[in-house]
Amino acid sequence: MKNIRCFCGKSFNVEFNDHIDLTENPEVPDKIIHNNFMVYNCPDCNKKLTPEFTTSFHDNNFNLTMLPEVDRDRLLSGKIKLKTKQVVVGFPELQEKFI
Repeated sequence: MKNIRCFCGKSFNVEFNDHIDLTENPEVPDKIIHNNFMVYNCPDCNKKLTPEFTTSFHDNNFNLTMLPEVDRDRLLSGKIKLKTKQVVVGFPELQEKFI
């Protein structure tokens, strides 16, 4: 479960798997390419929210971690240790990788 805080001030929880096997979830790349991945509507005001959660993606030939944009400086300063071969920072870089 991940907690999301909306601009309206309300918080809500969502189910989110931060380790995604693309073999078991073949729809995920299409969702990423078409801006439908990590998109949630606030149950109170119905605002569309697009948070970024650290997420790893893998299959037989692919091993990638997406870090939220807010973690870019920590990654560059060496404060984040990665367990995957590739890393992208922020959703736009993730989307570009899948395109």
